[in-house]
Amino acid sequence: MVPVEIQLYAFLVTVLTGIALALAFDVSRVVRGVFRLRGRAAQLADAGLWLAGALLAATGLFLANWGEIRYYVVVGLALGAALYFTLASATVAWTVERILLRLRALARWLRGWARRLAGLGRRAWRGLGRAARAARRFAGVLASAGRRGFRAVLWPVRVLAGLLRRVAGRGRRPPPA
Repeated sequence: MVPVEIQLYAFLVTVLTGIALALAFDVSRVVRGVFRLRGRAAQLADAGLWLAGALLAATGLFLANWGEIRYYVVVGLALGAALYFTLASATVAWTVERILLRLRALARWLRGWARRLAGLGRRAWRGLGRAARAARRFAGVLASAGRRGFRAVLWPVRVLAGLLRRVAGRGRRPPPA
């Protein structure tokens, strides 16, 4: 015979497990509503809820009475779910919904800023490309003009150099031998 204290402990653990299962269901319901999950996403959310619920129930049963299913286990799970839905469901659902709505608004705001920054980055990159092409063209024009300008500046120097060579006698060629 199992002592009453251990049975009471097992019953309380199953009640808490029922509350946790109901809470998981409520959160899942709110998530589906806020994010408007449809199709495959809804199916995956349901599968995740069932998996989490099964793990939670198994953990609760093993903590309560080593996995033995007795009548008070079923009563404890049902009582825990009923207590949660009666006393806390509306408040928890409202709170979770507000938190998720704020998180969704924050995610949209961040996504908008990320798009703006990406657009700014694209425009800056394009601007840098245009500036580089313009600088390359300008350098070509300067080089071409520089060669012409250099010739224009140097012709008086060449003329003076030629005159100086002639005056100094260096401009004459030696007679052919």
